[in-house]
Amino acid sequence: MNLQEILEKIKHIPSNVVDEDTTMHVKYLSNLPDVPLILDFGTGWGKIAISMALACPQAEIVTFDPGTPYQNYEEIVRKYLKPYKNIRFAINDSHEVIWIERIDVLSIDASHTYEDTKFEIEKFYPFVKPGGLILMHDYVVERVDVKKAVDEYLLEHPEYEILESAGYTTIIKKL
Repeated sequence: MNLQEILEKIKHIPSNVVDEDTTMHVKYLSNLPDVPLILDFGTGWGKIAISMALACPQAEIVTFDPGTPYQNYEEIVRKYLKPYKNIRFAINDSHEVIWIERIDVLSIDASHTYEDTKFEIEKFYPFVKPGGLILMHDYVVERVDVKKAVDEYLLEHPEYEILESAGYTTIIKKL
Protein backbone atom coordinates (compact mmCIF):
# COMPACT_ATOMS: atom_id res chain seq x y z
CA MET A 1 0.00 0.00 0.00
CA ASN A 2 1.49 3.37 -0.93
CA LEU A 3 1.51 6.54 1.15
CA GLN A 4 -1.59 8.10 -0.45
CA GLU A 5 -3.61 4.91 0.04
CA ILE A 6 -2.58 4.73 3.69
CA LEU A 7 -3.41 8.41 4.27
CA GLU A 8 -6.84 7.89 2.72
CA LYS A 9 -7.53 4.79 4.78
CA ILE A 10 -6.65 6.40 8.14
CA LYS A 11 -7.93 9.95 7.63
CA HIS A 12 -11.14 9.38 9.60
CA ILE A 13 -9.44 8.04 12.74
CA PRO A 14 -9.54 10.63 15.54
CA SER A 15 -6.00 11.51 16.59
CA ASN A 16 -3.36 14.22 16.69
CA VAL A 17 -1.29 12.07 14.32
CA VAL A 18 -0.75 14.13 11.17
CA ASP A 19 0.07 13.17 7.58
CA GLU A 20 3.77 13.91 8.12
CA ASP A 21 3.86 11.28 10.89
CA THR A 22 2.42 8.69 8.53
CA THR A 23 4.92 9.77 5.87
CA MET A 24 7.71 8.97 8.33
CA HIS A 25 6.19 5.54 9.01
CA VAL A 26 6.14 4.74 5.30
CA LYS A 27 9.65 6.12 4.76
CA TYR A 28 11.27 4.16 7.58
CA LEU A 29 9.14 1.03 7.91
CA SER A 30 8.10 0.03 4.39
CA ASN A 31 11.41 -1.62 3.53
CA LEU A 32 12.15 -3.42 6.80
CA PRO A 33 13.29 -6.98 6.12
CA ASP A 34 11.87 -10.25 7.44
CA VAL A 35 9.22 -9.99 10.16
CA PRO A 36 10.20 -7.04 12.33
CA LEU A 37 8.78 -6.73 15.83
CA ILE A 38 7.19 -3.34 16.47
CA LEU A 39 6.27 -2.37 20.02
CA ASP A 40 3.80 0.50 20.17
CA PHE A 41 2.38 2.07 23.28
CA GLY A 42 -0.06 4.83 23.81
CA THR A 43 -2.35 3.26 21.19
CA GLY A 44 -5.27 5.60 21.70
CA TRP A 45 -7.66 5.09 18.79
CA GLY A 46 -4.88 3.27 16.96
CA LYS A 47 -3.89 5.67 14.20
CA ILE A 48 -0.14 5.12 14.69
CA ALA A 49 -0.50 1.33 15.02
CA ILE A 50 -2.66 1.20 11.91
CA SER A 51 -0.30 3.48 9.97
CA MET A 52 2.71 1.32 10.90
CA ALA A 53 0.88 -1.92 10.08
CA LEU A 54 -0.12 -0.63 6.65
CA ALA A 55 3.41 0.67 5.99
CA CYS A 56 5.01 -2.61 7.09
CA PRO A 57 2.42 -5.38 6.59
CA GLN A 58 4.90 -8.16 7.34
CA ALA A 59 5.59 -6.81 10.86
CA GLU A 60 4.41 -8.30 14.10
CA ILE A 61 2.97 -5.46 16.17
CA VAL A 62 2.39 -5.41 19.90
CA THR A 63 0.34 -2.40 20.94
CA PHE A 64 -0.96 -1.41 24.32
CA ASP A 65 -2.81 1.33 26.09
CA PRO A 66 -4.29 1.61 29.59
CA GLY A 67 -7.68 1.75 27.88
CA THR A 68 -9.02 5.01 29.27
CA PRO A 69 -10.86 6.50 27.41
CA TYR A 70 -10.09 4.03 24.63
CA GLN A 71 -11.98 0.96 25.88
CA ASN A 72 -12.79 -0.21 22.33
CA TYR A 73 -9.43 0.50 20.73
CA GLU A 74 -8.82 -3.12 19.68
CA GLU A 75 -12.14 -3.21 17.83
CA ILE A 76 -11.34 0.08 16.09
CA VAL A 77 -7.84 -1.00 15.07
CA ARG A 78 -9.02 -4.37 13.76
CA LYS A 79 -11.72 -2.62 11.68
CA TYR A 80 -9.01 -0.76 9.74
CA LEU A 81 -6.59 -3.68 9.48
CA LYS A 82 -8.73 -6.56 8.21
CA PRO A 83 -7.31 -9.18 7.56
CA TYR A 84 -4.08 -8.19 9.39
CA LYS A 85 -3.30 -11.00 11.83
CA ASN A 86 0.10 -10.10 13.26
CA ILE A 87 -1.08 -7.76 15.99
CA ARG A 88 -1.37 -8.30 19.74
CA PHE A 89 -3.28 -5.98 22.05
CA ALA A 90 -3.01 -5.38 25.76
CA ILE A 91 -4.79 -3.01 28.10
CA ASN A 92 -1.84 -2.01 30.24
CA ASP A 93 0.20 1.05 30.87
CA SER A 94 3.94 1.09 30.37
CA HIS A 95 4.60 0.66 34.10
CA GLU A 96 2.77 -2.68 34.19
CA VAL A 97 4.19 -4.30 31.07
CA ILE A 98 6.83 -6.95 31.54
CA TRP A 99 8.96 -7.03 28.41
CA ILE A 100 11.74 -9.46 27.41
CA GLU A 101 11.75 -9.49 23.58
CA ARG A 102 14.20 -7.65 21.33
CA ILE A 103 12.50 -4.86 19.37
CA ASP A 104 13.09 -3.73 15.78
CA VAL A 105 10.90 -0.63 16.11
CA LEU A 106 9.73 1.06 19.30
CA SER A 107 6.93 3.61 19.03
CA ILE A 108 6.16 5.76 22.07
CA ASP A 109 3.12 8.02 22.26
CA ALA A 110 1.99 7.66 25.85
CA SER A 111 1.30 10.14 28.67
CA HIS A 112 3.88 12.78 27.62
CA THR A 113 4.86 13.65 31.19
CA TYR A 114 8.54 13.92 31.97
CA GLU A 115 8.35 11.18 34.61
CA ASP A 116 6.49 8.67 32.43
CA THR A 117 8.59 9.40 29.35
CA LYS A 118 11.81 9.00 31.32
CA PHE A 119 10.52 5.72 32.77
CA GLU A 120 9.48 4.42 29.33
CA ILE A 121 12.79 5.35 27.74
CA GLU A 122 14.86 3.74 30.48
CA LYS A 123 12.69 0.62 30.46
CA PHE A 124 12.25 0.05 26.72
CA TYR A 125 15.14 1.69 24.77
CA PRO A 126 17.58 -1.06 25.86
CA PHE A 127 15.38 -3.69 24.13
CA VAL A 128 15.79 -2.00 20.73
CA LYS A 129 18.15 -4.02 18.54
CA PRO A 130 21.28 -2.35 17.14
CA GLY A 131 20.15 -0.71 13.90
CA GLY A 132 16.60 -0.56 15.28
CA LEU A 133 14.38 2.50 15.24
CA ILE A 134 12.55 4.50 17.87
CA LEU A 135 9.60 6.63 16.85
CA MET A 136 9.11 9.28 19.53
CA HIS A 137 5.80 11.03 19.08
CA ASP A 138 5.49 14.60 20.37
CA TYR A 139 9.25 15.10 20.83
CA VAL A 140 8.91 18.44 19.02
CA VAL A 141 5.90 19.65 21.04
CA GLU A 142 7.07 22.30 23.49
CA ARG A 143 4.17 22.02 25.95
CA VAL A 144 5.05 18.43 26.91
CA ASP A 145 8.25 17.09 28.45
CA VAL A 146 9.05 14.33 25.97
CA LYS A 147 12.02 16.24 24.50
CA LYS A 148 13.57 16.91 27.92
CA ALA A 149 13.42 13.22 28.91
CA VAL A 150 14.75 12.02 25.54
CA ASP A 151 17.57 14.57 25.39
CA GLU A 152 18.75 13.69 28.90
CA TYR A 153 18.85 10.01 27.99
CA LEU A 154 20.66 10.59 24.71
CA LEU A 155 23.36 12.65 26.44
CA GLU A 156 24.29 9.58 28.48
CA HIS A 157 23.79 7.04 25.68
CA PRO A 158 25.74 7.89 22.52
CA GLU A 159 24.59 4.64 20.90
CA TYR A 160 21.40 6.47 19.86
CA GLU A 161 21.19 9.06 17.10
CA ILE A 162 18.34 11.34 16.06
CA LEU A 163 17.83 10.94 12.32
CA GLU A 164 15.02 13.40 11.59
CA SER A 165 11.71 14.87 12.69
CA ALA A 166 8.57 15.52 10.69
CA GLY A 167 5.07 16.22 11.93
CA TYR A 168 5.15 15.14 15.56
CA THR A 169 7.41 12.11 14.97
CA THR A 170 11.13 12.04 15.65
CA ILE A 171 13.10 9.05 14.37
CA ILE A 172 15.94 7.83 16.58
CA LYS A 173 18.26 5.02 15.51
CA LYS A 174 20.16 2.72 17.81
CA LEU A 175 23.64 2.41 16.35
